[in-house]
Amino acid sequence: MADESCSTEIQQRRVELVGNYSKHLTHLLDLLFNVGAVTEEDLSLVRGSAVRGERECMRVLLDVLNGRGEEACRAFLYVLPSVQDKTAKLGQANRQEHLKKHKDILARQHGLVDYLSIRRHCLGHDETGCWTDITFSRQAGYASPSQCRHESAGVGDEICIFKDVYENLLCSPASGVNMLSGDAGSGKTTFVRRLVREWAAETNSSKTVLSLSFRELNLITQEQSLQDLLSDHYIHLKPFLPELLNSNPAQFLLILDGLDEFCYPLNFEHTPKCSDPERVQPIQSIVVNLIKGNLLPGVSIFLTSRPHAVTKVPPVLVSQFYSLLGFSVAQQKQYFEQNCSSPEAAEAVLASVSSHKPLLLMCHIPAFCWIVSTALHDGGSCLFPDTAGANSGEKGSLGAMAFKGLLERRFIFESSDLNSFNLDSANLSQVFLSEILKEDRASLTFEKGFHFIHTSMQEFLAALYYVLQSLSGSDPFSGLKPSTGCSIQNALKQMASAVNKFNTPQRLFRRRIKKALRCGERHQSGHMDLFARYLL
Repeated sequence: MADESCSTEIQQRRVELVGNYSKHLTHLLDLLFNVGAVTEEDLSLVRGSAVRGERECMRVLLDVLNGRGEEACRAFLYVLPSVQDKTAKLGQANRQEHLKKHKDILARQHGLVDYLSIRRHCLGHDETGCWTDITFSRQAGYASPSQCRHESAGVGDEICIFKDVYENLLCSPASGVNMLSGDAGSGKTTFVRRLVREWAAETNSSKTVLSLSFRELNLITQEQSLQDLLSDHYIHLKPFLPELLNSNPAQFLLILDGLDEFCYPLNFEHTPKCSDPERVQPIQSIVVNLIKGNLLPGVSIFLTSRPHAVTKVPPVLVSQFYSLLGFSVAQQKQYFEQNCSSPEAAEAVLASVSSHKPLLLMCHIPAFCWIVSTALHDGGSCLFPDTAGANSGEKGSLGAMAFKGLLERRFIFESSDLNSFNLDSANLSQVFLSEILKEDRASLTFEKGFHFIHTSMQEFLAALYYVLQSLSGSDPFSGLKPSTGCSIQNALKQMASAVNKFNTPQRLFRRRIKKALRCGERHQSGHMDLFARYLL
């Protein structure tokens, strides 16, 4: 019976042995050959599998030992502790070193942005203190889409702040799916940035953060495994990732930001079950199996989404549901005081906002506070800078491209898109566009891609373009051509003069606005909801 336990133990521990000891295969083979457990022919057979990877070599070794019988299996288990001790000592040191590197890299990738974070006033100060706080509501799971509204908390919802959410996600041993819902510009991605940066600054973290955006996942067109996906995204963790994933998935917090932007359908009923992180499958299948807990069971997952898309995930799978409630009036005041260049400028901006009810209502959306404060406190030079060589209609064309993108539900643009609207990326401020690289795996090349720094900016420019075109008597839907629209730098002046000049076509203008609102309703995807609010 004792003899049978050695081979049985190896078979039972096969996944662990392959995951934890493949990288020490050379040392293992030397020890086993020295004690006579394997022959030179066995060594050649195992090493000949190297073309399929070191993990495959380890699998072949385990098969060889099983074929050699109980004596060989007993010898393997005998030498294993010496490798295990070496693995533990090296692994602990390397793990700490690579975790620090991982934190530094994620902190840089999730750097401070211009809204919700106050960059210009934080020089020489702790960056974690540079955020205007925001209020959340929290409940166990969600019951219906009607509860996914950030304007007010529902009956029985618990009100909480950033610290509460942070502690629940990173300090609690509980696993499962947590979801954050909020309208465009309400602060979902900024919350993720703050979460990652404060985790990176923490010295004693009980969990390791992995962060992905659905916008990035949209770029994956070929099937691949979860392990390859994470290894490609976090190349610095590649040597240790298999061991980390196989050891204890509960030590990870996986952030998936922007579910509403995911272009692939999620089928939770008919997607094949997969628990192997090495199995190649479509990207949407990876997402489904992660959320259902088949892949990396025990991992904590944090999803963010606009309200219309939260129902893509079955309620039974969501353990904790948060809603962003936006800025209160006091938080708006705090934000303007921090973001404007002086107390006098902040007071002037707040007075302008308070005197205009639609502006005041919109300013509960943090991104809109950023647009308003940046545009008003210095006359718009921050938001719409003059750039050398920019043609007079360039920024208007940017609005046309933004509107066209909304109609087509596109958030990433190519160089050809910019060219078709006579736009030069070199002349566009980073306030508008961010540049990314898109990999073409078939040709092993990279192409430039562009996206607006935030979808709220895309919707704002699209709405501004739509209004200016309508006031000038043009049809925005048929005017999506190069060099359309007016210079955005003088947008407010032109809108005021247009209203006075075009008293006669006011009816036509109202019809155009209604047409835009109907268009947003027909899309029913929620990606034009802020566009509609800007119009109104």
